[in-house]
Amino acid sequence: MSSSLAARIAAARRHVETGRAVIDRQRNVIAKKLGWDLDASAAQQLLVQFETSQAIFEEDLERLVRNRNRQ
Repeated sequence: MSSSLAARIAAARRHVETGRAVIDRQRNVIAKKLGWDLDASAAQQLLVQFETSQAIFEEDLERLVRNRNRQ
């Protein structure tokens, strides 16, 4: 495996891990807002954007790993 591909996989893994943490925090924000009977619609819209980005990060990681496994 080339060091460039290894570095890209490592970066993609970090993005996936960071994205999961961001999504967890955003879900907590939403839960708190709802618990306080506050409007959570903006936070929910932001969560959708985070989840969309996360799907891209995870697809990218899967693609990189597949490419590594073909080598």
